[in-house]
Amino acid sequence: MDQIKRDCFAWNEARNYCNALSEVLCATKQCPFYKTSAQNEHDKQKYYRPEPKRGFLCEQPVMRLEDGKCYASAKEAAEQLGGRSQYIVDACNRKCDSSLGYHWRWL
Repeated sequence: MDQIKRDCFAWNEARNYCNALSEVLCATKQCPFYKTSAQNEHDKQKYYRPEPKRGFLCEQPVMRLEDGKCYASAKEAAEQLGGRSQYIVDACNRKCDSSLGYHWRWL
């Protein structure tokens, strides 16, 4: 009796293999990851998060963690605080712990 779930989103018919796991679990027991392609598409739409906008990192919005103050860009924050935007970008990318005396994160 063939128990393999061939309608699973991860099943690769050409290779006769599961793309999600290193073994075909559904051949011997119930697979905890099984879902149909329709379910998978529904979940993608439900949990979809658009990628951050592209461009120069210094133009991306940032937040100062100490007080939650938000800036429209790392460049604007640097201009107001009298520093370089690259330092804030580095802090957001966790290349350094802080910049201009503050801790930073991307919005």
